[in-house]
Amino acid sequence: MKVLVTGASGMLGSATARALAARGDQVTVLQRRPAGLGLPEVLGDIADPVAVRRAVAGQDAVVHLAAKVNITGAWPGYQRANIVGTATRR
Repeated sequence: MKVLVTGASGMLGSATARALAARGDQVTVLQRRPAGLGLPEVLGDIADPVAVRRAVAGQDAVVHLAAKVNITGAWPGYQRANIVGTATRR
């Protein structure tokens, strides 16, 4: 199965991407910056419809784990990653 994982530079996302790859799935990650997992990557922002469209092309499933989870920071950063990013469609 071809699976796209978002948020693979975080603990949960990287563990999920590795576990899927270990079970034989073809894993691609969508990241703002390289995740360093040795898996195919699409670099882009989860709130960018063009990047999302490019990343989901040809995938069978998406595991969306990208989120801003810090306890500090300005609201627009959380809104972009957690709300707009989740709502972005291809």
